[in-house]
Amino acid sequence: MRETFRPSPLVVFNFAICGAALVVALIWAMMLGKGWVSKLILNPAFIVCLVLAGFLVVLSLFYAYVRKDAFLARLLLALAIMQCAVFAGVSLTYLVPSARFPMMDQAFARFDSLLGFDFPAFVAWAHARDWVRDYAAAVYNYVTVSIAFVAMAYLAATRRIEEFEKLVSFIVLSAMLTIFVGMMLPAGSTFAYYQVPQAVEDALGTLTGAGYNVYYGRVRAGDLSVLEEGFRGMIAFPSFHTVLGLMSVLYLRSNPWLMAPVAILAALMIATTPLIGGHFLADILGGIAVSLVSYRLVERLAREPEPTLAYAAS
Repeated sequence: MRETFRPSPLVVFNFAICGAALVVALIWAMMLGKGWVSKLILNPAFIVCLVLAGFLVVLSLFYAYVRKDAFLARLLLALAIMQCAVFAGVSLTYLVPSARFPMMDQAFARFDSLLGFDFPAFVAWAHARDWVRDYAAAVYNYVTVSIAFVAMAYLAATRRIEEFEKLVSFIVLSAMLTIFVGMMLPAGSTFAYYQVPQAVEDALGTLTGAGYNVYYGRVRAGDLSVLEEGFRGMIAFPSFHTVLGLMSVLYLRSNPWLMAPVAILAALMIATTPLIGGHFLADILGGIAVSLVSYRLVERLAREPEPTLAYAAS
């Protein structure tokens, strides 16, 4: 017997996007100088990601051709794609600031004002409430990853492999769109723009305060030493926290009982993004736009025939 595994168009698309992103990241780092290749591309954490991705691909092939378990083969391949996307995505977020497009903080602040959103008043309101100070940072830091994990675990446990592949495709596509838009329309922290006192930042547990602008400025200037201080989120607009929150809701729509609490948690997390993530309202709306575009594109790509494990006599 001869076994052939045919990846779905979504999987092929994902590998193509991740492969192209890795090539772009490598070339870009080489153009910035050898230090960027050794300290960013060859960072031990990223090497672990690639090794793990390779291991998952090998396991996927094992289950495709030896154990003949199509579900596990596809699941493992999707997880391998996620590892590649993490490596390529984080690398690019540190490279695209060097393009040095004009900062958009003033334009976003004006846009927020037109919508009636007063960031300093919102911060003052939050700072005056103990429960916001006590829980906002925890919601922002832990809910995002938790609800994304719930969505993935649910789809895997219920063997909804088509939806799982769509979710992974959504992550890949939305991440690349976020990076591209963030490169073209870079923005800093609202706390820096509005000159919010450091004491208020500390009380709220803000992660992206005025210090973020200093860090981002060093990356933008090509200062390699920032990599020694650890990795941080480098894209303010669009808000990727918003993207992941909406993703978790969209891919749990088949289970209203699970989707409802996740939707509430996602809404709470998105509400904390201005306070803890230092985002403009425009960043959140940009994240919503990226989510909707990514979802529609993934659904369109998924209309192609599904993968199968086909067996033919030799």
